[in-house]
Formats: sequence, structure tokens, C-alpha cells
Amino acid sequence: MKVFARTIAAAFLSCASCQAAFSQEQTAIGYCNDRVDEYSFGFSWDNMPFSTGVLLSADMLEPYVGGKVVAVRIGLFEGEWQEEIDNVKLWIKLDINSDENIYEQAVGTCRPGWNDVALDFPFYINSGSFYIGYDAVQRTAGMAPVSYTKYDTPEAGSLYIDGVDQSELYGGSLSLQCVVEKEGLPDPELSITGMEITDDFLKPGETLKYRLDIANGGRITKDFQVSYQVDDMEPVLKNMTDSIGSTGVCEDEIEVPELAMGIHSLKATITQVEGKDVVLNTFEDSFVVYDKDYPRQHLLEHTTSVDCMVCPMGQNRLEILTEGLDNVEWISYHRNMSPSQIDPYTIDFSSVFSNLMYMTGVPQFSINRTDIMGDNLTAYGCAGDIRVITPVMDKALTYPAFVSIDLKTRYDEATHSLLIEASGERSGYFKMIYDDAMMSVVIVEDSLVYYQKDWDIYVDEYVHNNVVRRIYPESGYGDMIEWTGDNYVYDTSVPLGEDWNLENLRCVVFMHQPVAGQYNSQIMNSASARVMADGGISGSAAGGGMAVTASSEDGRIVLSGDYDSFEVFGLSGMRLENDNLEKGVYVVRVIAGGEVKALKAVVR
Repeated sequence: MKVFARTIAAAFLSCASCQAAFSQEQTAIGYCNDRVDEYSFGFSWDNMPFSTGVLLSADMLEPYVGGKVVAVRIGLFEGEWQEEIDNVKLWIKLDINSDENIYEQAVGTCRPGWNDVALDFPFYINSGSFYIGYDAVQRTAGMAPVSYTKYDTPEAGSLYIDGVDQSELYGGSLSLQCVVEKEGLPDPELSITGMEITDDFLKPGETLKYRLDIANGGRITKDFQVSYQVDDMEPVLKNMTDSIGSTGVCEDEIEVPELAMGIHSLKATITQVEGKDVVLNTFEDSFVVYDKDYPRQHLLEHTTSVDCMVCPMGQNRLEILTEGLDNVEWISYHRNMSPSQIDPYTIDFSSVFSNLMYMTGVPQFSINRTDIMGDNLTAYGCAGDIRVITPVMDKALTYPAFVSIDLKTRYDEATHSLLIEASGERSGYFKMIYDDAMMSVVIVEDSLVYYQKDWDIYVDEYVHNNVVRRIYPESGYGDMIEWTGDNYVYDTSVPLGEDWNLENLRCVVFMHQPVAGQYNSQIMNSASARVMADGGISGSAAGGGMAVTASSEDGRIVLSGDYDSFEVFGLSGMRLENDNLEKGVYVVRVIAGGEVKALKAVVR
């Protein structure tokens, strides 16, 4: 069974599509939040039957012994990969691996959001533990309908798929709750189990948004008070009405007072529950206040190889990841897979970069050489599911730049070199956090036609884009920036290879910390410029007496002007039939008068 996990926060999530109504003698128990969460998983085949459930431990059930389960709530994801599931059958088991159910009930179809299922017969709770879950069928491959709650630390035994403990894989619990009815339910017992500030960087006067994960050892409550404290300032009390079952989420925002530049803390404590004063644990997270930022070009550094059978898959994932983004610069370092398999685009720095980022192989990528997700990783695999790496890009795009780069380039025909001038300024916050800054230059070439291994097939005419031809200085460690006040000017000259196609070259410069290890080689900003015009623009292209147009009616690319022949390639490098092309960007390889040109077109 192939399982894929959804890890993207969808902006249009709702708390619940079908919120249950509880009496005073009812509450919901389970591991999940009292809302459909932003994580989900699904399967890669059509008409996929599956079984999933959670363990309700004796410790969790102890306050409810003598009560009864009267309903079950099944939570399904609401967002981009949502889908109904059908043939749903609810079950309760004593042994997760047993085919014997001590309770079962046909449900039918469940829809995105909460599905509240009243039990035909109440299930009475004794002093032991049991498993509760459901069997179902996912009809469409590639969807991720089953919602789950994510935790930094997996809750042991909280998530099972087809009898296998998946709590470590998903680090969380199924969105599944029992509605328990009992006379004299225990009072709410709230505690904060986690805290996350939505935006790590704030300008003075901006609103601070945050989320609290809360556990509840008693009945459901919507009446509690939280004390918030920024640094050592006077605490602020806020009355909350979020519904907290056995677990829940409280989301809010506060106005941040005038703060000095630098790192600040936000502390949160629950101080009252249903009007009663309590003394509970305090959680803390940090955020940054800065003075100003500048336009940013994020640098995506990719490792690949012509003999890597999954590199085309990684290429495809990165195309999806960067689609529609004009502030992401993508460059690719080629690496030899073994001494006997030579990738002609490999440069010495490719191995240095891979070691610097602790990359274990190819294809992998890094964004701004930064530990973006706070998980001690600066490199990520890109041949797996796109939903795993999308949150990395989403988070990276929120990072501001505290230094500017204005790039000017000029080709010197006499020396066959590129003259480069980068200039800019730094902010006050930049000076607080960085002692030194280095500048590096890479020359990148597009539209290189060479073979590529695609699983067990060699594709002879594969178009390689974003290929790093040279890094300067050759060590890759950069040149020291010399500041005049808060301004700098960086001049250098980089020789170009004789066999490089000038029309397909671009220059990328990036400022970074001195390279001495994984966590202090962070890229502060980057900029790029074409070496010469490549003759291609999005949608239509003109150059060298030729024009390319893309027809939206029959999905064909049409070339006018003087030429001998042309071929159409997808961005993955595969040659395509010029007919019924799907919407997207394509590379047109033109032969005219013995010369080869690469133009670009978009089918809309």
C-alpha cells in the first residue's frame, strides 16, 4: 500500500462542517483537536479500501468508566485534496489486528468536515482500553481525504492504518472523536501542550498571530481565560470561547506594543476555567521585530544527475513548487553518481555544497541554506510527494531580506568574460545579526540537450535547465563584502566557457554568511540577470527573425520565420508531440541555418 501525507496548511479550512451539539452530560474524547485539522493522508490507487483507527487507553477512559459512547465523529480534510469516502463501516475492537469487532455499524458515505454518527446501540465503557475506527473506500487516487492532527512528538498508539502503528510516521492522531455520555462528568482540566507564532518576523505595529494546542482531561468547555505576556511587560488577559474537547486549538491575535529591534518572547498561561482561578503551565515562543526589509529573491539550490533515475521526478516536483513564483531563483548542481558514470555538467563545488547541506544523495534541494521548518534540516528530498515539501517553500517565502542587491552585468567580448557589479544597502537589523557577509556568483545555463536516465530508460534528448556552469570564487566560499556605512559595491569579472551558449546564460549573485558549516552559511538575498537576451518571453517569443506563438484552441505551438526544423520539449526535458498540449510552459528547440536556438512558449 502506498500512503502519502498531506502537510500543507490550507487557508480556507473551517473548524467543522457539522459541529455536534452536546448536552451537559456529554463530552467528546480523543487525541485530536476539536476541529478538522490541516493535515491529511490518502492513497495512490483508485477504489482503495483501507482501515484506520485510534487506541483509547485505559488512562484516558478512566474518568468516564460507567458512561457510554453514544456517537462517533469522523473528521475528513477540507481543502485542496478533499474527497468523500464511502462504504464506511464504524467498528470498536479490543485487538487492532483482530478481524473480530465487538461493535460495528454501517455508516455509508462521509463528506469533508465532521461527520457525526449516532450509534444504533450505546457502547458502555468499563475499566479497559479499546480501539475505535472505521473501514472505508477512497475512490480517487491522489486525494488525501483522511484528516489527522500533527504533533511535534508522536502520541504512542494514537494512529493506526490497517492495524499498523503509524503514530511515528505521521506524528499525530486521526481526526476521530467519541461522544461520551455520563452523569457527573469531570470538570474541565485544561493545559497548554504547544504554542506556535504564525509569523516569525514583525515590523513595529503589526499584529502578532499565534496558536495554542490545549489538552482537556474533563468535559468540553468553551469558557476559559488566557494570560499573554510579551517579554516582561504587564500580562494581558483574554477570555476565550474556542471549543476544547479532550484536545483543542485556540487561535488569536494581539496588538504588539512598541518594541526594540531584536528577538522577543510571547508567554501564554491559562488562568481561569469556567470562572475558577487555576495555576497551570506556561508555554513560550519567540518572534523578531525588525526595522525594514527589501525585495527578496529566494535561492533554490538543487542537486541532480543525468544517471539518477528519480531526478526527473525531482525536477517535476520543483517545477510544481516554483510554478507562478517570480521571486524564486532555481539553480541545479550536477553530481557524478559514481566514478564510472560521468555527468559532464558536474563542477567541483557540487560535492562541497552537498556536504555543506548534509545531503545524502540526489535529487535534493535547499532554500536559502536555511533551517526553515526548525527541524535541524537545511536540505529536503524532492522526488517524493509534493505535499511534503510545499510547506517548506510556503514558510521560506515569509522570510524577509534585510539587505538589498541591485545587479548589473555586461559581457566583455574581448575577454569572453562577464563583468558584474552588485550594490545595495543593509538595514539596522542586518547589522545586529550578521558580523560578516560574503558574495558568490554562479553562471547558469539553460536548454542543454543531453541524455537523462528516467528509471530504467535512457532519454537521449533531454533538456537540462538551470545548470550551474561555474561558481566564483571557485571555492564557493565567497568574497568578503566591504561596507561603506550601510552601503556596498561588489565588482568582479567571471570568465565564461568557450562552449557555453551566451543566449542561454544567466548570472546569479547571492550574499551569504561565511561558509563554515551547515547552520551559518545562510543566504541573505540573491539577484539574477541574463547574460544576453534569450529571445523568449512567456506566451509568445520573438528573436532572430522568428516568432513563436501558442494556440489555446488545439494546444499547438506555431513557429513563423526562417528555420529548418523545431521540436517541443516539456520542462521535464521530454520531447513531446506538438498537438493537444496541456496548459503550461514549453521549450522550443529550433534549428535555423545550422544554429540551435531555444525559445520558450506558454500554452494558456
